[in-house]
Amino acid sequence: MANKIQDAFDGIQADTQLKESTKQFLREEYAKRSQPANHKPYRKLLAAACLFVFLLTGAAGYAWVQAPIAYVSIDINPSIELALNRLDRVVSATAYNTQGEKILNSLKLNGKKYTAAVDIIIGSREMTVYLEKESELVFTIAADNGHYLKLRKGVERCSGHIGYESHSVHADAGLLTTAHESGLSLGKYYAWQQLVQYDASVTADECENMSMSKIHGLIQEHEQDSDCSQGNKHRQDNESQQNNGHSQQQDEPQQDQTEQPPADTDESAADPDISPSENHHHKESCHH
Repeated sequence: MANKIQDAFDGIQADTQLKESTKQFLREEYAKRSQPANHKPYRKLLAAACLFVFLLTGAAGYAWVQAPIAYVSIDINPSIELALNRLDRVVSATAYNTQGEKILNSLKLNGKKYTAAVDIIIGSREMTVYLEKESELVFTIAADNGHYLKLRKGVERCSGHIGYESHSVHADAGLLTTAHESGLSLGKYYAWQQLVQYDASVTADECENMSMSKIHGLIQEHEQDSDCSQGNKHRQDNESQQNNGHSQQQDEPQQDQTEQPPADTDESAADPDISPSENHHHKESCHH
């Protein structure tokens, strides 16, 4: 079977690394599916090989295989972005700051499976200087939901070997163009967009050479300040409501006092036509 795959690819005009990665993919699939008692996996693999040969023989087929459909941004302080094709193979690796360029200069990643590429990047001598205790390694993945889950598992297995803090973020692929126009990787751009919600004065150029731990630290500081401000405002509102209620309670007795009817008075006070002497005589008559 291996010879048939090799013969099929010999006449194809395509990128050497792409051809090798595709052949390797088919060999791996054959090894996983091959069973002595069942020839169906063999036939399925042969059909898959024929399909790949058919697609790669034309320019359209070559473009189909080469087209990136997912992106993995690897950011600590260096920022490196991998573009992956339908076979989860690297079709391009791009650095978005000088630290990332120094790492990529000595690496050949095109055609490699994304997990192998991530292992090579993280394990490179140039990268180890950034993997410190305070470092924060972030994988930002742009892919559809199902593909994202698969890629996330792969990068988490890779990062689990290094023993440093890392996590994965799912980002919209629609951010890629704007991120690249800003001179940032997808991961740095995604973090920068969160930061400028609190501090619009931070520029993309400033963020380019910031570490991810620095950016996220600034975000956390602003979030804490925001929480404190909201807490103080809530407390002030409660105190204001309490003061208003207390003031209303103090005003109510005064209002009642002003509304009380006047006390009973003598009829003489009420009737100015009765003279004092008549009033005295009236009181004596009452006593009799």
